[in-house]
Amino acid sequence: MTPLAKIIERGLLKDGRQLRIRVYLLDRPGALFQLTEILARERANIVETIHNRSYYGVSLAETVIDVTLETRGAGHITSISHALSEAGFRFERIL
Repeated sequence: MTPLAKIIERGLLKDGRQLRIRVYLLDRPGALFQLTEILARERANIVETIHNRSYYGVSLAETVIDVTLETRGAGHITSISHALSEAGFRFERIL
């Protein structure tokens, strides 16, 4: 990554225009679809995903996905967080 790209990415994070969350999902068909459906409804743009079943100390029935999103700012992040909580997703913000 070039220095300019790093500066831009840090600026997006600081301004709340980019968000990375770690979401714990049940490891079953349709779980990822439910997550992405909520993100689409909230108009969050998915930039990157890292889907992992082996790390993070999750049970055999769970999986973890790190999702990097483009957002419209702090209010949008609050809206996304509220929608995920309302749907029963367990997640944490990664800085």
